[in-house]
Amino acid sequence: MDNASQYRAEIITEFLEGNPDVERIWLPTTTLEVGAAGKYWHPVKRNVLMSEYYAAMVHIRRAMSEYFRTTRPGPDMVKSVCRKLLDRKNF
Repeated sequence: MDNASQYRAEIITEFLEGNPDVERIWLPTTTLEVGAAGKYWHPVKRNVLMSEYYAAMVHIRRAMSEYFRTTRPGPDMVKSVCRKLLDRKNF
């Protein structure tokens, strides 16, 4: 989980306390791979998940699949992600 407020909500805490087999794992705040994925995930949330109500998970999967089949990341986004990967010291 990242540090978003929904992961710190009381309902999540109660769920985790009631399910000891589920472990909360926090992501580092500066994880490159998560940041790169976030560049792609943000438009998906905005264009797919926030724009329509889905009655079942199968409909969400179908909508996301359609989005990824028909939408390609712009060249600026790809350059940004590649630049970050190439700038890594251990790459």
